[in-house]
Amino acid sequence: MLFAGFSAWASRTVRFLCSDEKAKENIEKMALNSQKWGYVRIITGTIFGGVLGFYVMHRVEVSYKEKMKERLRQYERDLKEKEKLNKLEDSV
Repeated sequence: MLFAGFSAWASRTVRFLCSDEKAKENIEKMALNSQKWGYVRIITGTIFGGVLGFYVMHRVEVSYKEKMKERLRQYERDLKEKEKLNKLEDSV
C-alpha cells in the first residue's frame, strides 16, 4: 500500500509540474510500468528464493542422514567387536 500511495503522490506532482499533456501521460504510464515491474521482481524473487531455500535444506538433510547412517554402522561394528571380545574372554 505504501507504493500505491507513493505512485498517486508522484502522479499528482507530475501533473502539477508538467504542462504538456502527452508528457504527463507518458510519465504516468512509466510510473505504473515501474510499479508493475517492481511487483514482478518481488514475486519472482520470493518464488526463486523459496525454491533455492528448499533445495539447500533438502541437500543439508540428505547429507545429515547419510552421516548419521555411517555413525550407526560404525557403532554397530564396534558393538559386535566388543561382543566377540567378551565371548573370547569368557571362553578362556
